[in-house]
Amino acid sequence: MTATVRKLLFRGIIFKQVCWFDDELKAPGVLTTVLSEDVGALNGMTTETLAIVMEAFLGLILGVLLSAYFCWQMSLMTIATVPILIVGVIAMSNLQWKKQNNFDAG
Repeated sequence: MTATVRKLLFRGIIFKQVCWFDDELKAPGVLTTVLSEDVGALNGMTTETLAIVMEAFLGLILGVLLSAYFCWQMSLMTIATVPILIVGVIAMSNLQWKKQNNFDAG
């Protein structure tokens, strides 16, 4: 995925008019940094996010299966609390993304 994003970004940069590079934010050094560091950070974010989601999903499935094996009442409670867990995960991810965006802006 990182290679594809880099290729698309590089292709977009190559076909720009020369006057596009006159802006300080579009200087060659800045664009090189974007190609090397920012796209690499994208790879790290997607890998970490995927690992966390898979770990949470498998933990939830294992919890429901174990509770169903040992006590069916516990499995019903586990299934009933799944929506609360999902809302908590969504709220935490929103807070984390807002925190990251504030650090990037400052």
